[in-house]
Amino acid sequence: MVRKRPQLKTDELRLIKWLLGSLLAVIPAWSVCQLAIDAQLWVATIFLTAPLVIIWPSIPARIPQVVHRFTFPAVAAYFLFDFYTHRQPFPTLVRVELLLIFLRLIAYRRKRDDFQLIVLGLLLVIASGVYAGSPLFVVQILLFAVCALGVLLLSTIVDSTEADADNESDAVRSSPAVATRSVPLWASSVNWPRLLLRTCTVLDWRISLLGCLLFGGLLGASCLLFLAIPRFEVGSNFLLDSIISKKTRTGFSDTVTFGDVTDIQEDDSIAMTVDVSDPSLLPGVPYWRMVVLDEYSENGFRASAELNRQLSESAHDQVQSAQGWLRSASEHDGVWSVFFEPGVSRHLPLGGAFGQIVFSRPVSFSLNRPMRMISLKSEPSELIGYRIYNHQMSAVLGDPAFAAREERGGHGPGFMRMKADEASERILRGMVRAATGEASLTAEEFARRVCDWLWAGHSYSLQSILPPGSGDPLIRWLQSDTPGHCEYFAGSFALLANAAGHPVRIITGFKGGDWNAFSNSLIVRHTHAHAWCEIWNGRDAWIRVDPTPGTAAAVGEPDMATNAADIAGRVVDDSWRGRLDGLRVFWFRRVISFDEQSQGEVATGTLRRIDRGVTWLGRMSLDGVDRIKGWLLQPWSTRRLVIHGLLLVAATLALWLVSAARRSWAWRTLFSWRTHRGGDPVRKEAGRWLQRIRSAPPSVRDHSQVRSAREQLERLRFGPRSARVNASGAFSNARRSMAAAKRAARR
Repeated sequence: MVRKRPQLKTDELRLIKWLLGSLLAVIPAWSVCQLAIDAQLWVATIFLTAPLVIIWPSIPARIPQVVHRFTFPAVAAYFLFDFYTHRQPFPTLVRVELLLIFLRLIAYRRKRDDFQLIVLGLLLVIASGVYAGSPLFVVQILLFAVCALGVLLLSTIVDSTEADADNESDAVRSSPAVATRSVPLWASSVNWPRLLLRTCTVLDWRISLLGCLLFGGLLGASCLLFLAIPRFEVGSNFLLDSIISKKTRTGFSDTVTFGDVTDIQEDDSIAMTVDVSDPSLLPGVPYWRMVVLDEYSENGFRASAELNRQLSESAHDQVQSAQGWLRSASEHDGVWSVFFEPGVSRHLPLGGAFGQIVFSRPVSFSLNRPMRMISLKSEPSELIGYRIYNHQMSAVLGDPAFAAREERGGHGPGFMRMKADEASERILRGMVRAATGEASLTAEEFARRVCDWLWAGHSYSLQSILPPGSGDPLIRWLQSDTPGHCEYFAGSFALLANAAGHPVRIITGFKGGDWNAFSNSLIVRHTHAHAWCEIWNGRDAWIRVDPTPGTAAAVGEPDMATNAADIAGRVVDDSWRGRLDGLRVFWFRRVISFDEQSQGEVATGTLRRIDRGVTWLGRMSLDGVDRIKGWLLQPWSTRRLVIHGLLLVAATLALWLVSAARRSWAWRTLFSWRTHRGGDPVRKEAGRWLQRIRSAPPSVRDHSQVRSAREQLERLRFGPRSARVNASGAFSNARRSMAAAKRAARR
């Protein structure tokens, strides 16, 4: 008899289902790590518990029954306590879901428990992928889908077996409290290496291939649906507003104390990614303005109440686009796509004036046109993507409104006004005289001389300490030779400019960025955090001043040679980290920012490629017909006729030989996959012929020649190998007998 393929036992199927179910608990915990939610305790607990219950499935039986008996009241009490303590609905729900997943992890699961685990895990994976905006979501959701489908398939197989039906009192089919009384048979002795070897032995590649094809089809259909379905926005609600409780880095809030910006620079994570349609529009060292600070105290700088009021008066509620300062807003002027990471600030980075800004979804924001500031209503809990049209990054920002106020002799927000005591004023005026020589200078020349004076007396260092003593801290620093960082240089310049009568303000944001060689985009990290100044030129514009040492163009726009040198010397990231960052950019471009415009671009590109393909196919067909016609119209000589005739005869003979060989059992023995799966190929071939005879009509099946051939086939199929003779002749006789019987039946 032919040996049957080995099969996995019910207990082995239960073990595989237990393994996949444990992985279903680990993947959601992994995805939650991408959210800034205080759930490290439950994540670590799941990570530590999952390997233990996989290696020793008998652990759940050791848990006392009282733990499962009071599960529901304990979970309800934990939810109420957590919500009362933190007052954040979504983080509380995430922690409760992790708790429920942990409880399912440490108990023997019935079929409905597996369903609950799948639903709970799927919610966490999707929520983490949507709000974290990470390309890891693809890996997590695919792994989760594979494990979930495996659990569902094995649950169906196990429940349909007779062993499962006969063991209704088994621990797996009982309640969780009963399941902990004793160790189930399948969990009592586990040998994972042996189970892995058994699984590889019984695995049928046809079923595996079918499963891969089905999963690939599902994945392809999902991609097509993603490309085809209309874009829509869910909108904001109290859950979404509080989903992530990330703390704003104080360097980019309305208040900056000394050392805040340098604290940000210690973080090497990505702050934003900039995708430019025309890279030539990007300057050598771009400055990204975020916050304007126009008040000073001994503790640092802050935005004045009047500036904040002016910003709040220009609020837009749930708007997706807004016009900027420039009239032109076409794609011919360049499109800048900015992907701003959550947790950086509610103030969005801008390089200067622009024509139009379009967000990936409706948001509530304020647009302060004189300050060139855009501020969201609250700090974003997810990645914010927006496009800027006709974005002009410039070191000179025109401000007609401020110029009009200056002509009228009025004041307003937007520049620093310092009220110092007489001693501090006297010290600052003396420093101004030392820097400028009491000459009457324009704002630009004043800025250059003060920057040179600062650079001559102080060097740059991130590890800076204010000199001890009383009085204004920046004045103490100016009077010393202590190194300083960008905040000290920018603040000192602002004090000196204010003492000289020049309107000035401090700007915080980012300077520079790394060019990603794989995605052709600019990666701006928190290490690029910076502080600089803007000084009023006395006429119509604010001029950027970067008093920090090492700046190629400290005042105003850099010249052409300097900008070209900066572009040539730009840091290009071609490391493995750059590859991962490039993958993130691809994720942002093709998934996060995939809107109706992107759908139109994909549809247009697809139609264009189809049209080119049809055109190419038609051209190739016509060329082929022309070549055949030309070949046929060539003069036919005797030599040519003989050669082509011989080729035709050889091709016909080769086709006949292949056809004859495929009908023989030898072909099946040498080339068929069945010969590599075990068993006797002669017996299998004889069995196939016997099946053909049994399925034939009675007039063919009862023919004398067919009966004689069937006896030979039965000896080959069931007889001993030692008595086997001329198997090929028996198969040929069966073929001839079947053909003769069919001819006789037709007559």
